[in-house]
Amino acid sequence: MDTLEKAHRKTLIKGSYNYSQIPSTSMKPMMEVGTEDNDMTFKKGEISNPNGKPKTYKIPTPYNKKFAMAKAQAKFRKEEWAFTPEEWYKFWLDSGVIEHMGKEVHQYCMVRLDPIESWSVNNCIIVKRRTHFRKQLYENVHNYPKTDWEEKHDIRK
Repeated sequence: MDTLEKAHRKTLIKGSYNYSQIPSTSMKPMMEVGTEDNDMTFKKGEISNPNGKPKTYKIPTPYNKKFAMAKAQAKFRKEEWAFTPEEWYKFWLDSGVIEHMGKEVHQYCMVRLDPIESWSVNNCIIVKRRTHFRKQLYENVHNYPKTDWEEKHDIRK
């Protein structure tokens, strides 16, 4: 042990923990980090994967993520999912409100006609979120009898 390390150890034993005065003998100065000749050094502004993560499904990018999230949500709730990405995208595209899909009150969502069956083209409709919230409110808060969705609620008609 050199004298510098002994002095450091004595200050720690005494209980004087002034870390700003502790010398860093084992670390390289910050200027030297990453200057070795290896391929793992990163430069500021450099992108390691210029193309990003490849798309999982063959549908347009923003809907790629929305499909994955909808499928994951169904899996989380232990509900069956029968949509393929292409079917799901075409279902929304044919509705004419694909750009208004979302979680806000003024947007649109997909619901199942029969809550026991799987999420599929034959069992789903697209409704306004406001209509969905109203139905949930009446059934769960105001104790109205529970009813299933019907084709007349579908905005696609």
